[in-house]
Amino acid sequence: MKNIKLLFVALSLIILVSCGFSIGGERTYKSEDIEYMERLIKLLAQRRIPYEYTDGMIRYQSSVKDEFEEADRAIKSTTPVQFVDLDVRTYFHNILDAEQIEYLELDHDGGTWTAWWPESEERKVKIFEQVIDYKISLSEKEASDCEDESSDTPSSRLLKL
Repeated sequence: MKNIKLLFVALSLIILVSCGFSIGGERTYKSEDIEYMERLIKLLAQRRIPYEYTDGMIRYQSSVKDEFEEADRAIKSTTPVQFVDLDVRTYFHNILDAEQIEYLELDHDGGTWTAWWPESEERKVKIFEQVIDYKISLSEKEASDCEDESSDTPSSRLLKL
């Protein structure tokens, strides 16, 4: 019976700690989703919200509870996008920087993703249109460069003679 009581107390403490129980002004947060925890830690660091990460738990002071909870909500509501082409991704990040839109660059599923928070669906579409236009202009430039180079190949010079 004594072991059952100890087990119950231990489980209760684990549940309280994992749900953000506060001891002396310190709060904790834990999720079994490792990728989620990595994103949250990256956002906390980017926003300069003080925390410690130990034993799979994020520990933070209750004085930054509101900022922590806002970061947690933000991670849950990101718009993830992947641009494989580094030039296109850089162009996208430049737009976000110019518009002062917060984003995270994440390594996920074997590639680099950008998680960002557009203020509206309309703004998101407009930014994507800019990026698509840029990608099309890069493709057109590459195509014209290939035509210029191919017209100067030895075989094409022979045909011109």
